Amino acid sequence: MDANRRFLVGKGGYVDDLAFPNTACAAFLRSPYSHALIKRINVEKASRFAGILLALDASALASRIRPMPVPVHPPKAQSFRARKLGYTYLARDRVRYVGEPIAAVVGEDEQTVEDALDLIDVDYETLAPVMDAKKAVEKGSPLLYDDWGDNIYFTAHFSFGDYNKASNDADVLLNDRIRIHRQAACPMEPRGCVADYDRVNRKITFYSSSQNVYEIRLLLAYSFNLHPSSVRVVAPDVGGGFGLKSHLFNEDVVVVFCSMLLNRPVKWIESRRENLLSCHAREQTHQVQIAARRDGEIIGFKDRVTADLGAYALHPHGGLASALVTVYSMPGPYRFRNLDAELIAAVTNKAPFGAYRGFGVPEATFALERMIDKLAGELKMDATDVRMKNFVRKEEFPYVSATGAVYDAGKFRDSLGEALRLANYASFRRLQDAARKEGRHIGIGVACYVRASATPTKTLFPMDDPLVNASGVFAPIQDAARVRIDGEGVVTVFIAGSRIGSGADASYVAVAAKELGVSSDRVEVVMGDTDKCPEYGGVFASRSTTLGGLAVVEACRKLREELVSMAGEMLGVSAGSVEIIGGKLVCKSLGKEIALKEVMAAHGGEPVEATARYQRPTVKLRDGRTVETSGVYCNGADVAVVEVDPETLEVKVLKYALVHDAGPLLNKQLVEGQIIGGLVQGLGGCLLEEMIYDSQGQLLTSTLMDYMIPSAVSVPNIEVSHLSTPSTVSLYGSRSVGESGPGAVAAAIAGAIEDALAPLKIRITETTLKPDYLFKLAKARKTP
Repeated sequence: MDANRRFLVGKGGYVDDLAFPNTACAAFLRSPYSHALIKRINVEKASRFAGILLALDASALASRIRPMPVPVHPPKAQSFRARKLGYTYLARDRVRYVGEPIAAVVGEDEQTVEDALDLIDVDYETLAPVMDAKKAVEKGSPLLYDDWGDNIYFTAHFSFGDYNKASNDADVLLNDRIRIHRQAACPMEPRGCVADYDRVNRKITFYSSSQNVYEIRLLLAYSFNLHPSSVRVVAPDVGGGFGLKSHLFNEDVVVVFCSMLLNRPVKWIESRRENLLSCHAREQTHQVQIAARRDGEIIGFKDRVTADLGAYALHPHGGLASALVTVYSMPGPYRFRNLDAELIAAVTNKAPFGAYRGFGVPEATFALERMIDKLAGELKMDATDVRMKNFVRKEEFPYVSATGAVYDAGKFRDSLGEALRLANYASFRRLQDAARKEGRHIGIGVACYVRASATPTKTLFPMDDPLVNASGVFAPIQDAARVRIDGEGVVTVFIAGSRIGSGADASYVAVAAKELGVSSDRVEVVMGDTDKCPEYGGVFASRSTTLGGLAVVEACRKLREELVSMAGEMLGVSAGSVEIIGGKLVCKSLGKEIALKEVMAAHGGEPVEATARYQRPTVKLRDGRTVETSGVYCNGADVAVVEVDPETLEVKVLKYALVHDAGPLLNKQLVEGQIIGGLVQGLGGCLLEEMIYDSQGQLLTSTLMDYMIPSAVSVPNIEVSHLSTPSTVSLYGSRSVGESGPGAVAAAIAGAIEDALAPLKIRITETTLKPDYLFKLAKARKTP
């Protein structure tokens, strides 16, 4: 069955579909309070309940499992300070958010374990919660970690160029406070895992709905003080990840521990409410200043970013890492050279901060693009003209951004120009004037972005842990692929990425077929298994094709060299004169050919394979220096047209035009699916979705009736167009696409709403863009 069709007919295989003999079920008791001391906990009644095999709290883990540290290493920071933070897998003496797991039960079936949870007796002493990062950093705020003395987990200062000089030289200095609200990834399949411990061989097999099996393997090995070879991690089909499933969660470690105690498989499947309680993203506040000349040239940008980490940042790829990406991404597609940034990461009594699609770039884009719109208004210039003036120019590539990102090539002006054409920008003002005469409020907004992918894979570990890390603060992971051909001429690609719905496996099939000259129906892909596949960082940061694909290419080329050498001997010609065409090895100059199966048979019919790893390419800069690339960069421009109801202030997106430069498209259908899917997530994020807590830390949006996600009927008319600027550092010149969709959505929609409500002279500085927020802005403008 076709790899994609099987999902359409219900033949996918997910964690909850796994059925092993003698499998037990796990469930977790979660804190009903956002902040409280655990005075006493008693699991005795639950442990004696009929059908219960095990009931435990944090005391059972204390001597057997190492707390997970969350190390910090901010590249390019002039200075930084980080607290020591390690989280236990069941809350020990204190709970710090509603939903934090504090006890676990394992039993014969789901109903039994759910009933047993009610028998666990916990005595809490409630504490005052801190629900806002701004208040969290104030003196006298309730403390989450008493030994810190405050709620600041991390601070860092970044300085690029000379912002002080730029601000002194500026004709215009504008300030604002920009806020991005808290959201959740909300994949169709919640988290889940099955742990199966083999006591005889002392090996853990961990099946997980995960995006990065090798990193999870390292983290589990660390937690249990094991060598990584004692842990096998397998990711079956993953029903959406969006960054959420790139972490090691508390429940994962506890389920493994329970399997080790019972010597039998243990399964845990998350409920939707647990999913919404457990991991959030995005929440940042920016105090920004933009420095510019009177002609619209931006000469500097200053930002003080406060990230709300919740109780802690998940590891790896947690909220602190995404906030760092926000800082590094701040220049976007623009030429300004002076950037001063301070990052403050505070802890609050909310769910932990994790990764979410876009990983810091939508946040940076919203802050920067909102300030560019403000600058345009101050200078009475068209917002598109300000952007065009400040884009990196074609002749400046390869270009090193203010934060050191190496853009190998791009056509930023062309991207915006095409998006404006698609949206009929030139004629929009006439349509707008006519609509206003009819009492309709329509507006247009523009936003642009640059997005990195294929970034280095390094998992942070403590410096003093030689078991899993021999290289200091980082445990580097090699991004490798293995390709094998058997005696029947069937090609198998082994790569430890996960099938998360991105279509990466289809890309690997196409790449292997192209490189080895075979038909795609002779290519199979094995993914997501640390025992079967070579080391690979995982599926995140839009890296599956741009990085994993190159590893597959190199492995195929090694294998091809071996095959043509074997065929050359048989044909009596040099290997250099042999090609693989349609499953045959051909020497065109002599008119000789031989079937691939014959070559394999002549060499014993045994499989032949080759392994290769991704090697970071280099870029030659315009000054003659050669540097290692910092990633593969795509870019895009979004134009949104909205109508705002003058009575209800409800926003309707009439049209959305997006131009994306992914280089030569390897599969247009997959590319557009990724872009539109991400765009719709971005629309949901700015118009519908919001994690709302009350003053006591109770999550008010813990179901999908309260946390609204987009439906098919809420998706507007979307027009997607593509530029094709080949990259010099990626697979066949292609660029990344997976995280592009949400990159500029909130900024474009905000600009369009502001334009639609121009008579009210409101200024949008926050998401979400719901009617209640717009009412507040409108009321503030009317108040004398």
